Amino acid sequence: KRRKITEKQFREWMKQSLDLHPPSELIKTPNGSLILDSEFKNKVYLKGILLERFSDNLRSFKHGYNYADGRTNRDRQVMSVAKEQGHILSQIWAYALKQGG
Repeated sequence: KRRKITEKQFREWMKQSLDLHPPSELIKTPNGSLILDSEFKNKVYLKGILLERFSDNLRSFKHGYNYADGRTNRDRQVMSVAKEQGHILSQIWAYALKQGG
């Protein structure tokens, strides 16, 4: 038997993709985007798709991030290389600060 999804469920699913639920305030960089909208606080995307967890470390972020490149674990939950995460994050911030963001 098929179940219908509710409008609320559909809207929640749309939040899994930045293409379907784009932020209004962000700074684009060659390595990804710094998302300034408070709605995206503590959310991390990889190529526009929401990751379930940023990493296995318990971290909290004031802003959201969309990484332009990277690898995830087998279940696409977290980025697979912690060192890579930190490096890309620092590059996003360095570029954003240079731009006066």
